[in-house]
Amino acid sequence: MSLDDLAKWTPVITIAVGIVTIVTVVWRAAVLSQQIKQRMDRLEGRLDTLNAWASGFSKEITTFLGMIVQMLSRRQQLTDEEVGLMTRGFANINTAQVDALFMAERFSHNPLTPDELARLESYYGRLRAGQALDYSEVQDYNRLVAILQQDRPNDPGIWPLLALGAFVVGLWVGREEQR
Repeated sequence: MSLDDLAKWTPVITIAVGIVTIVTVVWRAAVLSQQIKQRMDRLEGRLDTLNAWASGFSKEITTFLGMIVQMLSRRQQLTDEEVGLMTRGFANINTAQVDALFMAERFSHNPLTPDELARLESYYGRLRAGQALDYSEVQDYNRLVAILQQDRPNDPGIWPLLALGAFVVGLWVGREEQR
């Protein structure tokens, strides 16, 4: 084979090498994509588990805090001012999540009527300011939050509202038993 014969085959060899390179790159990309998808699926499963744990933990810790506040209230250990400070402090946890939830509820599918959403926002605003709710307002607040939770069970924006509801019930029961 002469140098001229080899020169005739150079374009063919170059094209063949190019095709093999492209096939190899595409195959590696497909394998890498599949590996990434598998890792993302495993990560999503872990996040679901963590989400469920956090939700359960949040409810348990809220119940526990409510019991402590209720016991202190029964023993007349908390003044009205302290109750207001505790309520305001508790209500101001995760306000960004709750504010985002209220904003989303205004502009998307919403299980609450506009009047119900306005009442819920009003109750939340009052609690953030450290103001007390009466018994019927506490019941209404918890009913409205339960509607949201039923519609969006995994929305973390609802968790602070649930926790605040349990906290306020504990305060309310303790304060009523004190009187």
